[in-house]
Amino acid sequence: MALISIAWALTSYHRSVRYSRDDKHKLRFSSILVAFCWHLMSALSRVLALSLLASIFPVWMGCLCAFHWGVMSIWLAIGQQQTAACGNRCEELLLSIALGLAYILAFISPKDGPTRYLYLAYYLVCFMENTGALVVWCVANNSTDNPILYYGAASTQMFTFFLGIIFLLVYYNKYHPTVITRNKLPETDLDKPGFSKSYNMRRSSS
Repeated sequence: MALISIAWALTSYHRSVRYSRDDKHKLRFSSILVAFCWHLMSALSRVLALSLLASIFPVWMGCLCAFHWGVMSIWLAIGQQQTAACGNRCEELLLSIALGLAYILAFISPKDGPTRYLYLAYYLVCFMENTGALVVWCVANNSTDNPILYYGAASTQMFTFFLGIIFLLVYYNKYHPTVITRNKLPETDLDKPGFSKSYNMRRSSS
């Protein structure tokens, strides 16, 4: 239920941001469903990786989360400035610290704009951390003691992470409101094949 709440909170946040602005296209039910699956798989993979590490080395897990929090807060403070929610630099730093803590489990864009490279950087860091936690857990455990748990947990963590990335790519390529609106725009004469060539021929003959 906690994972479902995290996924729905992130999906509802993006939906509410679009509804609050007239210049943004609204999310449809299909878009909401794909976005929810993306956030759910990403959160499940992240929580599972941290839980496996915490089951054997809880202090290491705490250190990893603290390190991740610090790195993300610094990254936000340096690169994500001038957000609409902040009136001065001090508020921006406080927001960076708060978002850095949230980034332990999920990514929230602090301002409007292209997010392709932000997602790439965030999920690359999460992939390295998740893989490191999974490797430590696999090395510290014996697969013969409980093979179902051993192989099941390891495969589920990797599978859900890549499934979340797939849902992310599907959302931004097929179900993003901008993509849906662009695909439904009526074709104009300028978009028709051969229009430019026939227009130039008529212009030259006249």
